[in-house]
Amino acid sequence: SVVCLQKLKTLKEERDVSIRVRCSLVFLLICNLAVVSVRRISGLIGISKSSVHGCMKAIEKRNTHQESWIWETPEGEQWLFRMIIAAQFVFGIMSGIGVEKISLFFTLLHLEKHAGVSPSSLRNMVKIMEEKVLEYKKIQEKSRTASNNGCLALTI
Repeated sequence: SVVCLQKLKTLKEERDVSIRVRCSLVFLLICNLAVVSVRRISGLIGISKSSVHGCMKAIEKRNTHQESWIWETPEGEQWLFRMIIAAQFVFGIMSGIGVEKISLFFTLLHLEKHAGVSPSSLRNMVKIMEEKVLEYKKIQEKSRTASNNGCLALTI
């Protein structure tokens, strides 16, 4: 519930918040604080009642499997993102397994309602990851020539 209240404070300070963040807050309010009134959730988060209702319907639609609730939490969402990136890197980029098979793998794990794991989404992700790897390589080469021992971080 502390995480939920901290996120509420952060959300009220930000104006442009993604639908995923709003739905995450709705989920946290329902689960941690047992707030079930659309009107009350709307007032706490500062979004319209129709947005709250839409989030509740989206959450209900996504959570069709027993394990689905975990991906609604901030920690679960973060872990899911890390797993998808790692699988793409190890299996797709390093091992040459196609995006269709990786997409099938994620679908068998019931992740298709929680993340963009279609073959086209994964193809786009591979392009971005490859660009980031090349960018990192260039940064490292520049760093080595400039100082011969520095290391720079690359954010994805």
